[in-house]
Amino acid sequence: MVLTASSLAIRLLPFRIVMKAAERPLPRDGLAFDRQRSVCMRIRWAVIAWAKRLPWHPLCFPQGLATQWLLRRRGVPSVLCYGAKPDEIGKLIAHVWVCAGDTIVIGGEAVPGMGLLARFPDERSGAL
Repeated sequence: MVLTASSLAIRLLPFRIVMKAAERPLPRDGLAFDRQRSVCMRIRWAVIAWAKRLPWHPLCFPQGLATQWLLRRRGVPSVLCYGAKPDEIGKLIAHVWVCAGDTIVIGGEAVPGMGLLARFPDERSGAL
């Protein structure tokens, strides 16, 4: 359901409103650090598995947004990163990935060479 909601939000809502959801504060009772890695890997698996099964095959942005929502809902501090780089013919390609600490939870396969354009939440917002 979260992949469907993120796909619809991206398609129907203004970007600034969609990204406000990615900047929501963590619950007060955040997940213990020793459990965060296993939660990250389970959420990664679930998002990727469901993305393959949905008829519209959501790509990096809806997958990243869904992952971000699920992680933060469970009290795992995470950041949705938005980047871009030129492809072989000079056309700009964009990509979204999600990090929890030093770990790229989802979208890491395309990160090499990407220039970071924005982070949600931005480290200056204090919402990490």
